[in-house]
Formats: sequence, structure tokens, C-alpha cells
Amino acid sequence: MNNPINEEIKNNYVTFEGLLKNRKYTVEKHIYLNEKKPNRKDTNFYNDVLSYKPHKVHLIIEARQDVATCFRFKLRCEHFTKVPYFRFDSDGATHRNINKNLPLVEQVVTTPHFNSFDEDGNSIAYKTVELKDNTTRDILLKDISLCFAHFCHETNIRYPEEDFSEVIPYPSSMLPLDIKYDDPLANVDFDGQ
Repeated sequence: MNNPINEEIKNNYVTFEGLLKNRKYTVEKHIYLNEKKPNRKDTNFYNDVLSYKPHKVHLIIEARQDVATCFRFKLRCEHFTKVPYFRFDSDGATHRNINKNLPLVEQVVTTPHFNSFDEDGNSIAYKTVELKDNTTRDILLKDISLCFAHFCHETNIRYPEEDFSEVIPYPSSMLPLDIKYDDPLANVDFDGQ
């Protein structure tokens, strides 16, 4: 498989690094996946613009309804490059980083992984320390919001300053209700004393 060079990123790598490393903000504390992806009716979808200047950066989240551990997070800046410039894949195909300087075993990156670009415009996949650790990886994959926080940490996205938005992957036919974990019986004395 031969991945084409992304010329926009290769020719403007400083802009790409800024899009990735500079602070961006989600607009909503709770991100409800309440739309269906147009070409995948089994996938819930979210697409909104992050608060970031001077570029218009879209946050795209996709989550399969039938497989709780199958989701993607993407960042896209269409006036810079036509493809998402950064992505997280929880499931799917193994990525091959084509690099003659790497041993073959290090060129193969299984999911879950992040997808980005190097300074030559090559698509690359990598795992963070957390994704390499089996226990941590399994915890992240069981909770889309925890995994989204990991994505936000990697891409410098916050709500509003040092907090992260919560992703709620409910089916679009359900009403978006906030779940409260307050114990309504916390102050009730059952012993009568």
C-alpha cells in the first residue's frame, strides 16, 4: 500500500504543528452523538467547530451503535488540507508506517492508534504509552469519554480551560438526559436514631 504525500502539510508543516499543538476549545460540556452518519446508519455522528483562531477546525466524532468499542475522533481544517489532519481509531485496520529506517516490526501499528503526519507529509500512526499498556488501553476503550479525554490531551483540546467534554453515544432516537449520580437517600436516617 502506497500512501500519497500530503503536499499541504509537507509545504506548511509549521501551520500543521500549530493546528495540532495550540490550545483549542470544545463549545459544549456534553457532546451528544445524536445524528446518524449520512453514509453509515449504524454509526452515531457529531461534527462541530472548535473555538480556535485563526483557523476553522472541525471536531468529528463517530461511534458505532452495535460495537461500543468502535469509535473515531477526527480533526479537520478544510481550508488547510482536504483530509483530517489528526485522527484516533479505536478499531479497524492495522496501519503501516512506510519508513526504510524503521525495522518492519516497528512499521506495523495495530489499533487503537493515533493517525498524524510527519514533516515530509507522510501519514503515520502511533501509540501513546497509555495505548501500549494493555490494562490502560482496555479501560480507555470501555469508556468513550475517557478515550476522548486522552485524545484531547494529545491534541490540546479543553473545555473551557482545564476540563474535558464528555461524549454521550446514545442512539439518536433517545432523548438527551443528563444522568445524575446524587444519592437521594444520602441524608435519610434508616435506624430512626
